[in-house]
Amino acid sequence: MSIDLRSNSLDNLTASSFLFEFLKKSISAHEYAKSIVDRINKYEKVLKAWVCFDLNDLLKNAKKIDNNRKLYKNMPLVGVPVGIKDIFNTTNFPTRFGSNIKYNINPGNDARVVTSLKNSGALIVGKTTTSEFGVHSHPITKNPYNFERICGTSSTGSAVAVCSNMIPVAVGSQTAGSTSRPSSYLGIYGFKPSFGTLPRTAMLKTTDTLDSVTILARCVDDLKLMFNSMRVYGRNYPIVNKKLKECNIKKKIRIGIINGPKSKLIHQKVQEKFKTTCEKLSNHGFTLDQLLIPEFFNEAHERHELIYCKSLSYYLKNEWNNNKNKFSKKLSSMIIRGLSISNEQYFDSLGWQSKAQRIFEKTINNFDCLICPSTADNAPLISHEEINDHNLIWTLCRATTITIPGLIGSNNLPVGLEIIGKRFNDYKILEYAKIIDKIIN
Repeated sequence: MSIDLRSNSLDNLTASSFLFEFLKKSISAHEYAKSIVDRINKYEKVLKAWVCFDLNDLLKNAKKIDNNRKLYKNMPLVGVPVGIKDIFNTTNFPTRFGSNIKYNINPGNDARVVTSLKNSGALIVGKTTTSEFGVHSHPITKNPYNFERICGTSSTGSAVAVCSNMIPVAVGSQTAGSTSRPSSYLGIYGFKPSFGTLPRTAMLKTTDTLDSVTILARCVDDLKLMFNSMRVYGRNYPIVNKKLKECNIKKKIRIGIINGPKSKLIHQKVQEKFKTTCEKLSNHGFTLDQLLIPEFFNEAHERHELIYCKSLSYYLKNEWNNNKNKFSKKLSSMIIRGLSISNEQYFDSLGWQSKAQRIFEKTINNFDCLICPSTADNAPLISHEEINDHNLIWTLCRATTITIPGLIGSNNLPVGLEIIGKRFNDYKILEYAKIIDKIIN
């Protein structure tokens, strides 16, 4: 079973295209919000992409914008409906962390990125579903392409809401592949900015060195639009502001085709489509060369798991001790493993992670960006395990990654193309993603 992803001309608008029409006065904020409301009312009962929302408030605030256009005219996201993953604090909505524990936390403050979005004129529709404490289990959200298949974890609700045109953009997070995988499976655009470029204030913390705020959308322009609005430009972020700069794109772009520890797991049909994509890029003047990921990264999955489990056991220990019966077996097992990991093992793995970033950046130094399939295949059946991919490596290395649609899997369902760059090369990778997207899509 699936839903019809085709929609009317209004709810099919991206954030960028809506803003273009809004500024021309050919569409009102209320008209657009109404189309979003209709779409949510039509599909939410089936897809379950939302934990909570307030559609009346959305319409009221949209009408307020229409009645005060001059007041909002300089706001870069004016009237754009946005979904927020349910691990971020929001003033007007409870935060429940995807947990079976009966949370109804209303902290009375917004996460820093939510404040930035509101100050940019965005309309917060509500909170999107996530897996338990943002970890690996699959939430109840349905894959719009096929209800028998997973959507990926854990920015699932955000991805489904964007894919099904309930909203044009959403906020997510990534600690392993929580944005890259849902984006790949659902044929949308997912952006994991380099670690530390978007503030994590008032966001659920599961690790200190892996958690990143992410963005999901239906075009590259919207990723950049959101990124610019969510960034913090103040004096408290001197390193980020110094290194994160707009860039001039080279005329001749050199791309590395990743050959890494998980490349052999990629389905043959995905490989064939990926090869065709590489040929297209070559025909458009790109220089493409194979890049062998060093054997050092064969440890990546083991090191990631060690850091993740130890961190979860630290941040969730009290919750778990008091509510063991409300934790899934999967998360409980990760916490139990984390409690058995020594501080020495943990700090050794943090050292490995820092070394991994240095080796990674040295390895790719001769390339402008890297590409590979975002996942090994399209979304697996709910009863099947996901195939391990390379996303953990990019997360461990604090890299910039963007998933764009473009590949096809074994069941003729979407598989994304991952574009990867060094930390703080966010604007460069956004531009390369836009160029590549135009060629292959």
